[in-house]
Amino acid sequence: MDKPRNQINSATHCNVQHQTHCLQINLQHSRSATSNLLKTIETEEPDVIFVQEPYECRNKPAGIGKQNRIFTAGNGKHRAAIIIPNDKIDAILITNISNEDTVVLEIIHGKLKFFAASMYFDFEDQIENNLTKIDAILRLAKGRKLLIAADTNSRSKTWHDVTTNSRGKKLEEYLVNKQLYILNEGNESFTFHNRRGSSNIDLTIANNNLIAAVNEWEVSTDESLSDHRYLKYKIGREIKNRCNKEDNRQQIRYIIKEDKYHDYDRKLVEEIMKIANNTEFKGGEEELDKTISTIVPTENDLEKLVDTFAEAIQSACRRTFKTTSNINRTKKQKSVPWWTDRLTIMRKRVNASRRLYQRTRNDNKLRESRKHKYFEEKRQYQVEMRKEKINSWKEYCNVTASSNPWSQVYKLAAGKARNNSILTTMKKPDGSETSSIQETIKVMLDHIITEDREEETSYHKNIRKMIEEPTTTCDDEEFTQEEIKQTIESFSDKKHQE
Repeated sequence: MDKPRNQINSATHCNVQHQTHCLQINLQHSRSATSNLLKTIETEEPDVIFVQEPYECRNKPAGIGKQNRIFTAGNGKHRAAIIIPNDKIDAILITNISNEDTVVLEIIHGKLKFFAASMYFDFEDQIENNLTKIDAILRLAKGRKLLIAADTNSRSKTWHDVTTNSRGKKLEEYLVNKQLYILNEGNESFTFHNRRGSSNIDLTIANNNLIAAVNEWEVSTDESLSDHRYLKYKIGREIKNRCNKEDNRQQIRYIIKEDKYHDYDRKLVEEIMKIANNTEFKGGEEELDKTISTIVPTENDLEKLVDTFAEAIQSACRRTFKTTSNINRTKKQKSVPWWTDRLTIMRKRVNASRRLYQRTRNDNKLRESRKHKYFEEKRQYQVEMRKEKINSWKEYCNVTASSNPWSQVYKLAAGKARNNSILTTMKKPDGSETSSIQETIKVMLDHIITEDREEETSYHKNIRKMIEEPTTTCDDEEFTQEEIKQTIESFSDKKHQE
């Protein structure tokens, strides 16, 4: 009887509802701020990032990394984008109400479904134009959850600023009228801060269908290398149902030893005989195969039978072999290859200097001294980051080009590198636009899989006639036990066979 490999058995998933971790930032089209964001993505692991003024090259977002999906709209200079690092999230770009300054997505993360918008309000533009865009978003999201992350360039005491300007007054009146809620909370840190002053112009807004689900909103204390601060918040609450001891959402690895093979054979026979309702079976391997061969043809649900036999094998393994600790040893791929220990130290110094400067309030002379120290630490950090990126890129080009001249370096230089494809809404046959993932997929399926109409042409009749005629070719020979055994033995070790 074939012995089990050192296999991994994926445990059954518990009923878990995950939170959606969100990050909001205006990058001011800065390369340094974008590089710093990559490290933040690696450490914080956000699911969705709402970006205003992303860094671009030739009107295309740059420096984010191909492992992250980037949603933008329009062909001009983009001032709004949404980045989704989590590949477990489904998202679609709503093209008919998105442009360079507004990006609207429908997002599905597990059981959570909501519309999300990243917006930039141009200070030189009339704010009424931006409110008109929000009107269109509200019509789309009517009766459904909606989140808007925006750099409004508007100030108001309503969202904990020190003053209210005319733009802020108009915006707060609009939000009250449309029953939209500002999630910004009072905080010692402002969302925007530079040498000239501080303000709260970055807002997180939700409608009444979503507001109860958003929690833990905060202005981050981490350095962003932008005049704007990171805003962090979560949507939904993490719910974990208690599972049995075997079901721990991790992976089980069995420790296989040769002296346990005979014991495993005996227990596997016992488990299979439970399926056959024959607990007194005492035959060998051939008799067992005959017993199984009598069970298979009588079973109508083949998938259920496969699951039953798989459970029998797993049960025999659990009864026979010990397991290792259920720690997921899968190493996460490094997403910032140019990062160094020195940059980590400098990043911590910048964060510490900024906190010290912001907390110094009563002594103006000391505050000014610490302010200069913070900006100097920040400048050195940016210089070192730029230097390490250039050195890493040079090393990568030299190594890969020498080993493979047609590598990624060649593809980038020739413009042949593939970009991540993103799902967008599309036009329906009547000329209108789809407005959700489900509607878009339905239109695609209706176009690809045409309707099977009742009327038949001669072409269809000939095909049906050919199908109904019995085949005259010989049947394929059945697999022998030796072929099956060789196939199983060819599987690599430490691989769980589905």
